Amino acid sequence: MHEYARNASALESDSDSTNTDFDWLADTGATIHMTPHRQWLRNYSPLCLPIKLADHTIVYSAGVGTVVFYPVVNGKEFRSVELTCVLRVPQLRNNLLACLYLTKRKGIRLEVDADTMHFKSHDSTLFQARVTPQNIGILNAVTEPLEHANATSSTLPMDISLWHQHFCHHSIPNVQKLIKDDLVIGLIITSDSKPDLICEPCLAGKMVSNPFPSSSRISSSPLELIHSDLHGPPPVQSSEGYCYRITFIDDCTKLKALMFFKCKSDTFDAFKMFKAYAENQINAKIKALQDNKAGEYMSAAFLKFTDDCGIVRRHSTRNRSQQNGVARRHLFLTSYHYH
Repeated sequence: MHEYARNASALESDSDSTNTDFDWLADTGATIHMTPHRQWLRNYSPLCLPIKLADHTIVYSAGVGTVVFYPVVNGKEFRSVELTCVLRVPQLRNNLLACLYLTKRKGIRLEVDADTMHFKSHDSTLFQARVTPQNIGILNAVTEPLEHANATSSTLPMDISLWHQHFCHHSIPNVQKLIKDDLVIGLIITSDSKPDLICEPCLAGKMVSNPFPSSSRISSSPLELIHSDLHGPPPVQSSEGYCYRITFIDDCTKLKALMFFKCKSDTFDAFKMFKAYAENQINAKIKALQDNKAGEYMSAAFLKFTDDCGIVRRHSTRNRSQQNGVARRHLFLTSYHYH
C-alpha cells in the first residue's frame, strides 16, 4: 500500500518566496500528513511506508507521530491543534497537510475563496491557509517544536537534576553522557546549577534494612513460648490435596510439630490440636504464642480461644521474617526435606 504526495513538490520548492522547510503546504493530493522534521513529532514510533511523489519517485517514511501547531486566524493566535498520524519522511523538503485526509477522516469542512482556505468544524474556523499567487496553500500557523514542549512542561529550571528525575532517577553521569553525545532529541539544559549530591528518592529506593540482632534468650520452662509460622500455597499441591503447612516449636524443649492442611482457615484447628497434644505430653500449659500477625492467626475465634486460655499473644512485624526466625527456619528446612 502506497501513500501519495501528488500535487505539491516534495523534493524541491515550487516557490522561492516561501520557507518550504518550515511552512505547511495544504496539499489536496496528499493522502496523509508528512514532514521531514523529527523535532516536531511527539509520541514517535518507527514506521516504514512507501510514498509515491508527483514525479512517480518512491521514498519511504521513517516513523509516525503527532504534531502540534498554533493557528493564526484573522491575525489572532488560536488554541493549539494536534495533527495525528503524521509521517516523518526524511527525503521530503516540504511539510504536507493532507486536506482530503482531514475532510474524509476527521469530518473537517474545507472552504476555499480567492486568497484563503478555511478549515472548519461545526461552522467554526479551526485554522486557515493563505493562497499564494502560485496557487499554493500555506498554513497560517506556528509549529511547536518538541524541545519547546519539553521546556514548557515544567516550571522548574531545566537542569541536570530535573532530567535525572524525568529519566526515573537514572544516574547523573549517564544523564550527562546523553547530553554530551546528543543521544536524546529535545533534551535541553537552561540552568547550569550543579546537581544535588543527595537525592532522597534515590536513597529511599536503594535503602536496605539494618541487620536484625539475634537473641540468645531461651525460655526456662516448657511451653512458656511457642513459635509458629505458616507457609503456602505452593505452585503444585500434594497428591492428597494439601496446600498449606504450619509449624509449632516450643522455645524451651525445641519440641516441633509440622501439620499439613488444605485450607488456610484450618490454622485455628491445627493450633488446638497442637495445644492438646503438647500440654498432655509435657504436662504444662502454653503461656505465649508468637506469630507474624497474619490473618490466619487473627480470626475472632482464634483470639477468643487464646484469651479464654490465658495465652499471651506476641506478634512480629509483618513481612519481617527475621523477627520470627525460629519458626521460619524450620519451615525452610522442612521444605527442602519434603521437596
